[in-house]
Amino acid sequence: MNQDGHHLVELLTDVPEITLINTGEPTHIRGGTLDLTFISTEFVPVAQWEVDDELTSDHFATTTTLRMELLPPPPRPPPRWNTKKANWKLYQDELQKWYSNYEPAEDIDQLN
Repeated sequence: MNQDGHHLVELLTDVPEITLINTGEPTHIRGGTLDLTFISTEFVPVAQWEVDDELTSDHFATTTTLRMELLPPPPRPPPRWNTKKANWKLYQDELQKWYSNYEPAEDIDQLN
């Protein structure tokens, strides 16, 4: 790493939310570490940083992988009803139809 790289690392050392994750492995064909990877400190425990062996220019490609657990989607919010748009006549008719055929249980065993 050259003087500019060291200066950048020194500057970012004062920012605890950012971490350099390079392993020290060279990223340039001449052996230098020209490519620096900074990530949010909270991701350091799940981060993996690698240098690709295959040379496609005078720089080696680097790969940063975050091994993160997929969380289940948040629960759906409960349904909300707009009572101003309700068809109260239809509701009343359906309720009346249901109630006219309703027979209450005479003992608890009928509820199962």
